[in-house]
Amino acid sequence: TYASVVRALADSDKIRSKSQRAVLVGSTEKSTPQETAAHDESTLKNIINVTNDSELKEAYDKGQITHHRFPENKPPVLRDRLLTGIRSVARPSFFEPSMFVRRDLMPSELEQERNARDEARKRNIEANCLKWGVRDCELIQFRGPNFRPLPSHYRNTQDKKTLLNCAPPNGSKSSQNLSLLFANCRSVRNVIDTITLLLLHRNLDILALTETWLSDADSDALLLRGLSDYFIFRSDRVDSRGGGVLIYAHSKLLPIFVSSLIIPGYECITIDIYSNSPSIHANSLRIITVYRAPNSPLSSNLPFLDYLNLATSCQHPSLIIGSNSKPSRNYHLANWDMINNHIAMHNWTIALSNMTATEAYKYFSEFLNSILDAYVPLKTVKTSSGYPKHLSKLHDRLQQLHERAPNSDATHSLRVRFNKALKSFEIKLPKINGSPDNIPNLVFTNNLHFGHHIAQITRKARSMCNLLLRSFLTTSADILLKAYKIYIRPLLESSTIIWNPIAIGLVNQIESVQREFTRRVLGRSKLPYLTYPDRLKHFQIETLEYRRSLNDIYFLYDSLHDYVLLDTSSLYSIAPLTRSLRASHSLRIALPFVSPSSITSCATRSLTLWNSLPNQIVTMPRIPFRRLMKNSPMNVLHSSNIRM
Repeated sequence: TYASVVRALADSDKIRSKSQRAVLVGSTEKSTPQETAAHDESTLKNIINVTNDSELKEAYDKGQITHHRFPENKPPVLRDRLLTGIRSVARPSFFEPSMFVRRDLMPSELEQERNARDEARKRNIEANCLKWGVRDCELIQFRGPNFRPLPSHYRNTQDKKTLLNCAPPNGSKSSQNLSLLFANCRSVRNVIDTITLLLLHRNLDILALTETWLSDADSDALLLRGLSDYFIFRSDRVDSRGGGVLIYAHSKLLPIFVSSLIIPGYECITIDIYSNSPSIHANSLRIITVYRAPNSPLSSNLPFLDYLNLATSCQHPSLIIGSNSKPSRNYHLANWDMINNHIAMHNWTIALSNMTATEAYKYFSEFLNSILDAYVPLKTVKTSSGYPKHLSKLHDRLQQLHERAPNSDATHSLRVRFNKALKSFEIKLPKINGSPDNIPNLVFTNNLHFGHHIAQITRKARSMCNLLLRSFLTTSADILLKAYKIYIRPLLESSTIIWNPIAIGLVNQIESVQREFTRRVLGRSKLPYLTYPDRLKHFQIETLEYRRSLNDIYFLYDSLHDYVLLDTSSLYSIAPLTRSLRASHSLRIALPFVSPSSITSCATRSLTLWNSLPNQIVTMPRIPFRRLMKNSPMNVLHSSNIRM
């Protein structure tokens, strides 16, 4: 078949080198390389002496026959004489039990030899003696009539290849399946290490990449990185930076380059792959990798479609993969007057008089595309298009600032405009109740309800969650949770000594942020679904309700031990018992007034727990006390209001 011819051409050098070698199978290595080399030299000399061939001995004395654990090229005539001579005599006494001599085989011949060996094993088991054998990849029958009996372990011995084919491991991928991966890499140089790891550990058959950003200065050796089992096919952009396509194809697929296309806005590469497996219906497949730039001109569409029609007009199936970034035009800024003038001033009667319908359609399409290219500008894609509106504006201003030199006139003009705008729109608010001016995130409002405040912080936290998951492309749950603890959880725990609700709805509203984020992290990391309590155990984090209770008891400890300079007379008063009890301590507290059940403070929430602690705990140093409280969750929070 054509695939067999291609395989022979691809392996011609390997076939030529193997045809000049003989292989001694079963010779074990010694403890040191020097002992191994001496043993191999002695074995080779004994083999040549046993053959009693004068020409072989003369060639050995002249140094024309040598031995290598990794052999070099030698004349095939000497190989044939060596094989014939060693087979004409009985088994030499110096041979190890598992040693035999044969010619060096190609991988396809090794497969044929394994199949013949399996067939010989089956026939020997049926005959209950060693009646069949294998020589030069073919099944042979020994002369007899006295055949050797089967060894004791012969019936249980099976070739490793046969074992793998008969009993594949659970979840293993069939060798007949084609493994293909496509990615838009945006510079191969930046991800070449990742590409190498993918090819080595995933055993990919085809890896197709777009936006390689390569040029003629980048050699193929940079892309292969010593991957001898792969061929590469590439089509680089020549007129500017960017673009380009690349295909890594495994050598077992016998890949052949077909054609390529490089026109403004398009890069394409086409290859054919082959398989001689009888289990695959189509033994060949055409793979076409395409990249279309966002700013590709419309005039390039027809040449690309013509190329695609030609590339897919083959007998075997075709697979088209790639990035098709359709350009977006800003028709609001189009010069419609010029477009209308060009269409009106064109003499269509003369232009289309001698054309067929197909030629007229092609002429009109090219004419219209050229006008659109000239008078309808493309939309510029912003790098901050995926950000929220306020962050997108800041990003664009920052980009403009980076593009200008610090001492340029543009920077000076920008500074003057900023100072002018600051003076025009600055609003000086008077101090309220003597509040300092430099408190961050200070909001003046007369709506001091828990529901309003919690709605604000949860809305902001959810927005930050969405931004974080869009900004971090990693699938590592550890990295995402670290970012959550740094950027999002502090928003929900700001001033929890004051804003700590007890209403079930508000508690669950705050907790829903962490519940939803952990669920999305599971999906991003491709982990199986877990309930919220199981997610907390898996990620080793606590509920926000439990952390607020910890902050209450921490604040109570700090205020009683003078770590916080605060007048607490309106919160609690120290009220030790008049008589000493075993579980009492001198830092017991009491409320100075009876508050309604709907009004709470850190003192009312932590009163029972604090008064129940023994004296040796409340008098502990600060760090050991916090560590002990954190390791006693049932003591800190007896019952939870969270909807699990």
